[in-house]
Amino acid sequence: QAGTFFVSPAGSDSNPGTFDRPWKTISHGARTMAGGDTLNVRGGTYTNSVTRDWKAGTPAAPTVVQAYNGETVVCKPYGNSEFFYFGNSSAHDIVISGFKVDAVNLALSPPAIKITEGAHSITITNCEIYNVPSAHGILIAEGNLTTYSNKVQNCVIHDISIRYDGGSDDHGVYLSG
Repeated sequence: QAGTFFVSPAGSDSNPGTFDRPWKTISHGARTMAGGDTLNVRGGTYTNSVTRDWKAGTPAAPTVVQAYNGETVVCKPYGNSEFFYFGNSSAHDIVISGFKVDAVNLALSPPAIKITEGAHSITITNCEIYNVPSAHGILIAEGNLTTYSNKVQNCVIHDISIRYDGGSDDHGVYLSG
C-alpha cells in the first residue's frame, strides 16, 4: 500500500514525515519514501535541490511529489545544481506537480529541471518555472542512454536567460536526442 508523507519548512528531517511531524527537505523525502508513495510539500520556500535518489513508481502507481492542496511552494535552487534532476534509468514513473521554480540564484549553466541518462516516464505538471539565468527551463536530453515518454503539461515557463551569456541555452523546454 502506498504511503503519504509531508514536508514543511518548519519540519525536521529526523521526523517521521507525517502531517503533524513533517520532514524539512524535499530531498530527504525523495530519499526516504518508497516508489509509488506521495510526498505532499507544504507551502514555503525550499532551496535544497533534489538531484538523486528518486524512488521509481510504476505506470499504475507513480511516485508523486506535489504541492499540498494548492499551497504555494517555491523552489529556489542555487549554485550549479538543477532543482529537480532525474539522471539515471532507475528514475521513472514520477510525477512532479504544482511547484514554482524560481531559478534566479542558479549559476549560468544548469537548467531548472533536467531529465537525462535513461530517466523516463517523468511528468512535470502544473508548474511555473522562471528567472533561469542562462539555460533552459526544462532540459530533456538522452545523454548516453535513451530518455523517453516524458511529459511537460500545464506548465508556465517564462523569463529564461535573464543573465544571457551569449550561448544558445535559452529555451523554455529543450528536447535533445
